[in-house]
Amino acid sequence: MCEMLAAAWPAGQRYELLHDWVLTLERFGLASFGWGVAWLDEDGDVQARRGLGRYTDEAAGAGLLDVRSTRFLVHLRRPNKLSTVQFADTQPFTREHDYAFCHNGFFDRAETLRPSYQERLRGGADSEVGWCFVQDRIDEGVEPLDVLREVDETFRGKVNLGYLDRRGALAVYSNNLANAVWRFTARGADLASTSLHSDDDSVFTLVYPESQDRRLVPAGTAVLLGADEVGEPLVASGNGNGVSR
Repeated sequence: MCEMLAAAWPAGQRYELLHDWVLTLERFGLASFGWGVAWLDEDGDVQARRGLGRYTDEAAGAGLLDVRSTRFLVHLRRPNKLSTVQFADTQPFTREHDYAFCHNGFFDRAETLRPSYQERLRGGADSEVGWCFVQDRIDEGVEPLDVLREVDETFRGKVNLGYLDRRGALAVYSNNLANAVWRFTARGADLASTSLHSDDDSVFTLVYPESQDRRLVPAGTAVLLGADEVGEPLVASGNGNGVSR
């Protein structure tokens, strides 16, 4: 039942512009079992803050509201297994200051593949198994959009993914039919959000009423937010055709 929000601006903006949306996304998304925010700082490093409780209770005191960035990736957690409410499973996962990754849904093949990564795992959630796979593929030089597609192809299941790196690449991959991803604009940002596990557009009535240019992200595709301010966004297709413009 996790929810995700990604925001890209052409120039740095305060995180406070997202805060009220995230409060409402947590409330209606029933995601009150941990939260995390990753962003790109002025030095080009990926930073993150996380909490184990409710975003509503913890975020204001976490020093986030005055953070300025062109890229933010937010994850609100409602795990399939409540035994995994622990920092090791709280997302977005980050590696040093290089990149961040998060997941909404469930990886069907996580337990089958878990033994391959057992010595590296610190938590118990399926998402961390996918995180290990992501790190390995990035280390092998695979481009991020292709990595997200490979996660879906390898792990199967309900797969929405978020990714941010120090180059400013902010991507969202959509293939969780129970929680579709919408792309839209508001407050000067290029945005993508999950849909509250609601099979309609209620997320706009409840969370983003001022949004414009609302488009569903097709299942099996990844969108790179803010990558092309004038023309069409870059899209990676889950059908294996790679990246097209």
